Amino acid sequence: MFKWIRRLAVFVVVLILGIQCYRIHANVQHVLTYESMVKEVLAEDDIDNTTNVDLVLAMIYTETKGKTDDVMQSSESSTGVTNSITDRKESIRQGVTVLS
Repeated sequence: MFKWIRRLAVFVVVLILGIQCYRIHANVQHVLTYESMVKEVLAEDDIDNTTNVDLVLAMIYTETKGKTDDVMQSSESSTGVTNSITDRKESIRQGVTVLS
């Protein structure tokens, strides 16, 4: 009986870890869809470095996982009002400006 409960507990833990890994993978793949936009914005500011692209993508992942229009939560630095930027490219542009 104890072995059965222990196996069930291990199965549940492995299942939960698998679901979390899938969610993280899906979020990373979603954030990577912004890579070309980030490169474009960095090129506008004459910043062309792979490290900077990775840094901006990491910031997007940390802030919103790319699931809101203000992907970098940078509207507070431009207008002082939360979520006032409704364009993803403008959010990235403002975030890169603040970062640099």
